[in-house]
Amino acid sequence: MAVTDVRDQLLYWTQSGQEAEHKRTKDIRDGITWRREQKHTIASRFPKGKPVTSLEPKWWTGVAYQTTVTATLTGTTLVFGGYLFKTAISEDALRQFISAKTILERSSDGMKIQLSSTLADITYSTYTAINCVAYGTSALSNDTTAVEYTILATPRSDYQTDQMPRSLDVSELKCGHQTVFENWESPWLAEKIAYDAIKNPRKMNIAELIKKISSDQMLSLLRMEPVYSAGSRKYGYETQTSTICGALTWATIMYEAFPNANIYFTKSGIAIDPDDLNKMVCGLEDDENADFDMGDWIIGVDPVTMRYINRFGIDDRQWYMKDDTYGHTLTHFKAENGKLFPIVKDKHMRPGCATVINCAAFEWYDVAGDEIATYELGRQNKRVDEVMITGSFVGTAPEKPREQIALCYGLPTTFA
Repeated sequence: MAVTDVRDQLLYWTQSGQEAEHKRTKDIRDGITWRREQKHTIASRFPKGKPVTSLEPKWWTGVAYQTTVTATLTGTTLVFGGYLFKTAISEDALRQFISAKTILERSSDGMKIQLSSTLADITYSTYTAINCVAYGTSALSNDTTAVEYTILATPRSDYQTDQMPRSLDVSELKCGHQTVFENWESPWLAEKIAYDAIKNPRKMNIAELIKKISSDQMLSLLRMEPVYSAGSRKYGYETQTSTICGALTWATIMYEAFPNANIYFTKSGIAIDPDDLNKMVCGLEDDENADFDMGDWIIGVDPVTMRYINRFGIDDRQWYMKDDTYGHTLTHFKAENGKLFPIVKDKHMRPGCATVINCAAFEWYDVAGDEIATYELGRQNKRVDEVMITGSFVGTAPEKPREQIALCYGLPTTFA
């Protein structure tokens, strides 16, 4: 039997008092931070904001003005259709884009068309404009199906008064909270036994507990989904066991609101290729107005997908042979739009997935007054020292999630 070593740096884990509690809390917080920064290569890039006071943070978001519309020209009548502001066309949405004298250009051949100077010729309720004329040197020609038109401009004179006020519709987004709750215990007899293989069992147990808490928290920030009940997701106060909205889940939520097969698609078991990465990058830039010059953009993959990516262009690469090195790996991908993305492998990434993500957008927070801390539970008539470790956090909260993430899923989960 070994006596208690008063030089034990972790002795305060079995002691009472405010000082011991502060030291335990510091161990937990420092350990979680270290694990996050060293072992979670994607989630560690998500910024941690100042503590919040709400368990159900809400924020407003709006879809940016688009520069194209879908329409069909027959004679001098133009009928609009498709989507505006990422939803099916509506009278109010059309008024935000189309007015008297608006000039449009057909994307397929550059034919320019100008709407009538008389506002009454535009019937917003039926999405129809009559008495359209060719603009510039163009000649009108009919569309056989709905095609894309680019909105060039709506020229105005000093005396024109029929301008429709611009006002973006906004929608409410929110994310939930999640609670960490673990109990650590140390039986008295186990503390007194000398172990040959484990010099400090208390240290081992605390280290493994920190590892578990950190892993649970980072996996949640990356992959967790809010509670789903009665046909909708429940956040914060709407459920007793709230879970947060992980970054990858935002891709699913945005796809449910408005499908875009360029930024959210399945490979159905087929290995990833460069076209898939280009598809996501260009889809974000062209369809969703993503700004790759701002933030912390990466390509995040699981280990198996990384092995497939390492095979990109394997027959075309120039090899540099060294006496002590064999093999190759890709660290960056240069997309067809000219942007260079670091490729980040993370074993905590959802298997069979690849994402193009702006990590800087997916902020998360502690709940003010409920940050992770330790609390002595007392012995409760037992020969056991017990400590509760608990706290709550909130996230993730991207301001415009459609512009921040693309996801390719259904990739192989084994390498062949």
